[in-house]
Amino acid sequence: RLYREIKSRLHYVFILILFGIVVPPLPQLASGDLAVPVYVAICAFKILLLITCWQLLLIRPFEKSANAAFNPLLIKSLKLLCPEHLCREIFEVAYLNLLSLCMESGLDAAETLKLLKDSSNNKALRRKHQVAVSRIQNHGQSLTSALTAQGILQNSQIISFLNSSEHTGTLHSALRKFVERKKGEVTASVNFQIRRLSQWLYLAVIFSIAFGII
Repeated sequence: RLYREIKSRLHYVFILILFGIVVPPLPQLASGDLAVPVYVAICAFKILLLITCWQLLLIRPFEKSANAAFNPLLIKSLKLLCPEHLCREIFEVAYLNLLSLCMESGLDAAETLKLLKDSSNNKALRRKHQVAVSRIQNHGQSLTSALTAQGILQNSQIISFLNSSEHTGTLHSALRKFVERKKGEVTASVNFQIRRLSQWLYLAVIFSIAFGII
């Protein structure tokens, strides 16, 4: 859904970029100052660069990822982000969504973490899950304590909710409602960032075309 939202907002920007690549050299081409093969080579190189940026910045992070909780690019970036960063919140909400689905199906905390460990290809995340399972099974730690101790969850609001829910014994009943509410908040935040980014990108393209940078 977010991927389609981003594409719809960037279509006009990319049309402007293509316009800026193809049209400005046409007067030189018509006057003979620019050879046709050179014109084709320059346009092809710039379009190829544009497609490469599209693939690296949008296709791989969004379309190629089955789930945000196990997006390899997102997981690797988590160690660089503060606990309240939007990207970490996206990861943690997606993670809680899977956590709630597993627990609603009847799995206990240790079985849920084992399943989530097997679902990830990231070695560091798998190792953290293994330690968390050991702490729950061998040391009697709570699910929240095990996840926060390993740094899987760091967002203060999420940790506070899990702690209070576990202490009152309402984790199973309250988790789904909490996840749905957080999904709405995260989607609203992402949409706001997309709108702001698309506006700045649009202005950058206009200025780049105006000054002949593209």
